[in-house]
This record gives sequence, C-alpha cells and structure tokens, in this order.
Amino acid sequence: MDENSGRSLSIDTYISRQENLLVEHIRRLLQAETKISLLETGLQEMHKRNQELQEQVDLGNVTIEQSLNGLKAVTRERDKLAEENQRLNVTLTDCNVMLNDKLVLETELNGVKEKLKIAEGDYATLKENYNRVLALIPQSSEPEPGAASVSTKKSKKPKSTESEWTIDD
Repeated sequence: MDENSGRSLSIDTYISRQENLLVEHIRRLLQAETKISLLETGLQEMHKRNQELQEQVDLGNVTIEQSLNGLKAVTRERDKLAEENQRLNVTLTDCNVMLNDKLVLETELNGVKEKLKIAEGDYATLKENYNRVLALIPQSSEPEPGAASVSTKKSKKPKSTESEWTIDD
C-alpha cells in the first residue's frame, strides 16, 4: 500500500502540479486578455483622437485656404486701386497743365480787354472831338475843295495802346 499510497501521492502531486500550471496559464491568459482589452480601448481612443486632430487639420487647411483667397482678393483690389491712383495722378497732372494754360490765356485775355477798353475810350474821345469840330464848322451845302483832298491823303500812324486824346473842359 505504500506503493499505492506513494503513487497516489505522486499522482496527486502531479495533478496538483498540473492544476497549478493550468491555473497559472489561465491567469496569464486572463491578464493578457485584459491587457489586450485595455490596449484595444487605448487604441480606439488614440484613433478617435487622431480623427479629431485630422479634422482640426482639415479645418485649419480650409481656414488657411480661405485666408489665402481673401488675401489674394485684397491684393488684387490693392493693385487695382494702385493702378487707379496712378491713372488719376496722370489725369491730375494733365488737368494742372490745362489749368496753367487756361490761366495764361486768361491773363492774355485780360490784357486784350484792357487794350480794348483803352481803344474804346480813344474812340469815344475821337468821336466826341469829331462832333465838336463838326459843330464848329459852319454848315454849308458846298464842300470846300481842300477838304476832299485832305480826307483822302490821311497818313497812317501806328496805333498806340495808350490814349492820345485828352478832353479839356
């Protein structure tokens, strides 16, 4: 019986040992499954975070694209306004030249008007003197023979801008 009891002890020890190995193996397997489950959860969270970051990057890219388009539009508008400003500066310069020409012409016109006033004054004085002379000459129906020759032989003097006639009253 010793043998049986010894054998049974060795079998019991063997079974016990196998059970311990099996329990240890199951325990390690459960730990591995738990770790795998935790890692899968972490991986899913990382995947979600990656998607969120990718969406932020896409949103940032859209924002950058919109900003670039806005900047391009503003740049085109600035260039257009710069060209318009340059065109207006050229027009302003042309207008200044025309204004200066007009001022020169107005100055010349004022000089001519002054000369015209002097000539009108001379004409009025001449007409008045002529009428005085006619009033002093006795009225006759026959013209004097020397008067006709004097009127046809008038000498031409250069016209002066100053009045030569003065009225003495």
